[in-house]
Amino acid sequence: MRKRICFLVVVFLILVSNLLSEEIFPIKEKIVVTASLIPVEFSRITRKVIIIEREDIEKAPVNSVADLLKYIAGIDLRQRGLFGVQGDLSIRGANFSQILIMINGVKVYDPQTAHHNLDIPLSLSDIERIEILYGHGSSLYGENAFGGVVNIITKDYSEKQISGKFSIGDYRSFFGNLRLFRNFGRLNTSLSIDYKKSDGFDYDRDFNVFNLLANSNLNLSTGKINFMLGYNRKNFGANNFYAPYPSKEWTETRFISVNSEIKKTKIKLYFRSHYDKFMLDIRKPYWYLNEHTSYSYGFEGYSSFALPIFGKIILGGELREDRIKSSNLGNHSYYKFSIFVEYEKIFDRLYFDLSIRNDFYSNYGNELSPSLSFSYLISDNLKIRSSVSKAFRIPSFTELYYRSPANIGNPDLEPEKTFSVELGLDYFPSSELSFEGTIFYRKDRDLIDWIRNKREIIWRARNIQKVIFYGVESGFRFKNLFALSYSYLKSKLEKPQNFISKYALNHPVHQINSSVYFSLPFKINVGIFNTYKKRKGEEGYFLIDTKLSRKIGNIEIFVQILNLLNTEYEEIPGVKMPGRWIFAGLKF
Repeated sequence: MRKRICFLVVVFLILVSNLLSEEIFPIKEKIVVTASLIPVEFSRITRKVIIIEREDIEKAPVNSVADLLKYIAGIDLRQRGLFGVQGDLSIRGANFSQILIMINGVKVYDPQTAHHNLDIPLSLSDIERIEILYGHGSSLYGENAFGGVVNIITKDYSEKQISGKFSIGDYRSFFGNLRLFRNFGRLNTSLSIDYKKSDGFDYDRDFNVFNLLANSNLNLSTGKINFMLGYNRKNFGANNFYAPYPSKEWTETRFISVNSEIKKTKIKLYFRSHYDKFMLDIRKPYWYLNEHTSYSYGFEGYSSFALPIFGKIILGGELREDRIKSSNLGNHSYYKFSIFVEYEKIFDRLYFDLSIRNDFYSNYGNELSPSLSFSYLISDNLKIRSSVSKAFRIPSFTELYYRSPANIGNPDLEPEKTFSVELGLDYFPSSELSFEGTIFYRKDRDLIDWIRNKREIIWRARNIQKVIFYGVESGFRFKNLFALSYSYLKSKLEKPQNFISKYALNHPVHQINSSVYFSLPFKINVGIFNTYKKRKGEEGYFLIDTKLSRKIGNIEIFVQILNLLNTEYEEIPGVKMPGRWIFAGLKF
């Protein structure tokens, strides 16, 4: 009965706000949908947002979404396997459990463990752009936007098209992608198939990945409706991934969403299921074998309306249920009901944004997340921005209930909470040149991490009382030819404690990313991408990836070389990463 009442309240709020609403003023510049639910000119956004355009994706030597994100400033992608096999995404020290992934604004969340959040049924050919919001986002998106948001926007063509990409490489690797697009009047439909396989660069590091995505847009006179149906399957060797054993893992992800934007109202319905089978030791297949199936489904809607003189308002709500059936974790479920409001006002050169969200959980009660931010145009090409916010995250089912010879969960974990502040300056003297700099501070309370002392071998999930993160980010970009960024991140315990952190405190202190794109004789295009990371107490490592390509009509021939210098490195302690890896292929 409580769920039905919550559902009716959400629908009522959306309908009322729609009746009150007026047309939002037309936006002349590119809209950033991730930094604010209210459409806003890019030059006025109050937060740090990086946009990866389609052109950037085409130039990069990448084969998955995860591979692409590792080149972005301030992002630490700690991969266990390249090419989207397994990776944990971190932004400004906020770990993989604290980062929200979205597809066209629809949340992708795995209640079992955030290790699976990048199990998304998308190939690079499906993506138009990626928007990355740095820092807090709970006031707009709820608990999983604790430290950042990655929103993947899919393509929407208006003409018939067939495209494909195929390559072969070291270790008997094969990558293939085929995408078909067809226009049926107002209905634009695409179907993409993506397949990757390899024997692996080392023992028990093979992989086999399959993606299928059907994506349709129904264009109406008053808006559009997006329908998405996706399937992702992975089988991979997981040697030392979570414990010092030659392991094996099988996963399957199913994703369905209906995302409508009619006039001033957005309605989102979504369903995601994830199956995970994990064998701890392939030498003893039945010694420790887990199977988990998690479900996350819900409804979200909001509507905008303008108040004469006073500004614009978004009013909306969400109802979601998460559940799991597991041979190890048991059977558990909870639901949540959310109400959120965003208000914005433009005063000539000052843009002001206030948002607040209340989430009610059946197992944790109420959590309130407010945020206040502004931007001020000092001149036509110089902007200052600032924000202050509170955010939170509830523990995953794995953090609560998991038990293995190497890891033990804790059913008494409390939600983690944070207070964060940031201040930034953006300078864009021309459309071809831009500079940005940001300083930030975040204080986490009851931070959830897996910890142990130096004499133990078992990791235990615990709340760490207070942890402070602060740092600086800076970046420079010239056209789409050259980009350079540097980030510095420091963390410290407010009260010193004697333990080893598995995730929360193992972040890069210094990180440098750069990319350069140029042409050689015979119309050969070259892209070079560099990354340097230095973690506390570890030696830094330097990686160079490159792509050489030449177009002949509608065909592009290319060669990709990953880890050109054959650097030996680990992004997660004990998990060896591959040396030099060469691919050759074509795209049409």
